[in-house]
Amino acid sequence: MNEIDDLVRTIIGWQPSSKGMVIKIPLPRPKHIGRGSDLDAVVGQLNNGLLFASVQTHDGHEVSTIDSYDVDNANELTHGYRLINLATNRVNSRHVTSATFQYKTGKIPNGNDAAVIEYTIRHYSGEASGLSKLVSLYASQKVENGRVDVNLNAANHDPGDPSLKMKINCSDDIYAGFDFNSEGNLLKTPRALFISERHPLYRLYMDLANDQMADPLKTAVSMVHGFPTKRPLHIEELIICRPSQYQPRLL
Repeated sequence: MNEIDDLVRTIIGWQPSSKGMVIKIPLPRPKHIGRGSDLDAVVGQLNNGLLFASVQTHDGHEVSTIDSYDVDNANELTHGYRLINLATNRVNSRHVTSATFQYKTGKIPNGNDAAVIEYTIRHYSGEASGLSKLVSLYASQKVENGRVDVNLNAANHDPGDPSLKMKINCSDDIYAGFDFNSEGNLLKTPRALFISERHPLYRLYMDLANDQMADPLKTAVSMVHGFPTKRPLHIEELIICRPSQYQPRLL
């Protein structure tokens, strides 16, 4: 029963929220389209709090052409996120709007961002109208002696299936890596199997060693919410695990 309830909550979470904010961003009309109605990027929220966007005319009709749009001058959105990329396209014969949102904070001495997250949401119109799918998410944070990177990517092209695959890597002096399938199971023995208690992925390592499995979907939502709100920010604390009798032990 709990698994069914969790599945229902997941499905509802990826649907547009009737209570979330809606922001309209005026778009320069691509010159090659010619004359016509002015366009807006309409940014809304899903029930799980993630942002999505569609391209519409002023009278509310979604654009179905294949194009990209200039969003360089778009204002800051909720919680410091910005819309950095916007395009309309066709995927498997379906009209989609792909929008990439970014949040970044802090600088390290070489000028690079101390922490950054970017995620791309694909919003469907037409016969799959109202569906949104997280296509990819990249999150990174500079930590002591290295960097932690989290990559999540859609497991398939089905608009109704939000499943994600996940890779977590540490670089430089804290080199380690974990690779998970869409169910959250390890695909192979992680690099740097024996991790010290001071390593940023030690808690994850211990969770996996004690019959836990990763939850890529909940990790994605946790990352998007946590980057602008958790202070101090520890990217590794935003990785979500759940119990599983199938997770192979590491110790």
